Amino acid sequence: MGDDTRTGTRSTMIACPECDALQMEPRRIPRGTSVSCWRCRTVLIHEPRKGIDYVFSLIVTGSILFLIGNAFPLVSLEAGGNGVTTTLLGAVLHLWGQDLQLVAALVFVTTILAPAFDLAVMLYLTLGVLRVDAGRTAEMPPFSAKLLRAVQVVRPWGMLEVFMLGALVSIVKLGQMASVVVGPALYSIGALILILAAANSAFNPREVWSRLPIRQDDEVVA
Repeated sequence: MGDDTRTGTRSTMIACPECDALQMEPRRIPRGTSVSCWRCRTVLIHEPRKGIDYVFSLIVTGSILFLIGNAFPLVSLEAGGNGVTTTLLGAVLHLWGQDLQLVAALVFVTTILAPAFDLAVMLYLTLGVLRVDAGRTAEMPPFSAKLLRAVQVVRPWGMLEVFMLGALVSIVKLGQMASVVVGPALYSIGALILILAAANSAFNPREVWSRLPIRQDDEVVA
């Protein structure tokens, strides 16, 4: 860290990944601009044109789609006068009841728990950024840094795309033996996959990091 004698605060340093040159990291960067290394001109930081309000709208939309995807039926099957309807959680419980606990747990984590955690944390962080920018509070909400790190670890476990591919293959095969009606939940999950991809692409972690207070480390005494 370096001391800023004009403001009495500290600023962070960033190292270029190409030439290892140290330079001050700006706390605020205009939209649609980049920060390049002073020595080799490598782009160090790129600020997207879309603001945090755009990300917030995507997260809210994704949260609604997630609720629909878990509350309504995925598919309805009818064969020989008998019909059955299942939801995403119902499919997990069915697998558990068939003594496939490991598969049931994997489906639950990858299709329900991980996406829910991703959406909840992103909503929590984007709301915090919006509140700071609006002047309603001077600090980000508690545990923002830890949650931002945690969501980066949990996010790869969200495999809605794999679930959707498996569901489509199953529907095609079951269509030869029974009447299959696709429920609103499957459409919602398909739309949620696109919304999550757009939100994760548009969300810039620096929106959170730049609004966190710089930790004043104790001086190390030799």
